[in-house]
Amino acid sequence: DQETAIKTKQKQTVRLEKKFLNCIGRAVADFGMIKANDKILVCVSGGKDSITMILMLDLLRKRAKAVSYTHLT
Repeated sequence: DQETAIKTKQKQTVRLEKKFLNCIGRAVADFGMIKANDKILVCVSGGKDSITMILMLDLLRKRAKAVSYTHLT
């Protein structure tokens, strides 16, 4: 039914989000890209890749509490 399909889609979204965050977090740590109290300026074109990037950075910001960012629209 439709409710089951929605729950399945939500679970898939959560799994994909966790996978992205894990990969991004590992890359940030491995290459020292973001340090505590860094300010990050993000330019977003509106494409799938830049929208995904800003959403993932926002999730990382919420989890880390030490990262802030600014964006231009």
